[in-house]
Amino acid sequence: MTIDQAREIACARLPAPEPCSERHFNQCLRVLLSALPKRNSDEVSGELLIAAYQRKLGGFCRDQINYLSDKALERCEWFPSIAECLSILSGWQRDDDIRQLHDKAKSMVLWERQARDCQDFRVWAGIMGKKESHYVPTQRTGDTG
Repeated sequence: MTIDQAREIACARLPAPEPCSERHFNQCLRVLLSALPKRNSDEVSGELLIAAYQRKLGGFCRDQINYLSDKALERCEWFPSIAECLSILSGWQRDDDIRQLHDKAKSMVLWERQARDCQDFRVWAGIMGKKESHYVPTQRTGDTG
């Protein structure tokens, strides 16, 4: 990747991840429902519960839903509320190929900028001359003067 390509990638917004499929979401929700105790409910309220969770959490991507399922099973003693699910999801960090490419591009741009700044400093110090430079060499061992 060239530095110009890196600048373009680093400046671009990351595309939003694709939302999780309804099938996968429902599978993860069923795992949580079977593993964590919840209040008793009949068939109608169970369907309403699934519909409410789907409406509020269905727009998250597959990796986020997987993260939610894993963390809820680790942390929760009871089936989590939607608010608890959103709190758990706030700890998720994107780490897909697109994010890694974006981070690599930002790093390249930063290193290029730092290298350019160092070169500018060396040129500027050379133009200023030794007399005006803020750099003062330290006295070495054995120097008397």
